[in-house]
Amino acid sequence: MGDFWNQKLFSLEIQRVGKRYFLQTPSFWFPYEPHAMILFYQFFSANIKMLLNKTFHRSPYPIEELLSVRLSTKKELKYLFPNDRIITERMFLLPKSYFIVKNK
Repeated sequence: MGDFWNQKLFSLEIQRVGKRYFLQTPSFWFPYEPHAMILFYQFFSANIKMLLNKTFHRSPYPIEELLSVRLSTKKELKYLFPNDRIITERMFLLPKSYFIVKNK
């Protein structure tokens, strides 16, 4: 979704048109970044990410897209979806991903 502003616009559109929805997004705090397929990738600077992509290029995504990926925390999701239920999926006691659910 890009930067936080684009994530906010996306969440507003989902809430505007969706009577019911179920979304899943990876957790920022889980050590494995699923887009880059590299451990701790989301914690590194852009320069280190570029070096990692060149060295361990496993992902099907181009480097430009990987650099624009921004994973969310639960606190951010609560801000983006204030009236919805947020469920944490855990693996090894760590938050692996979040589900955003609107049933009404």
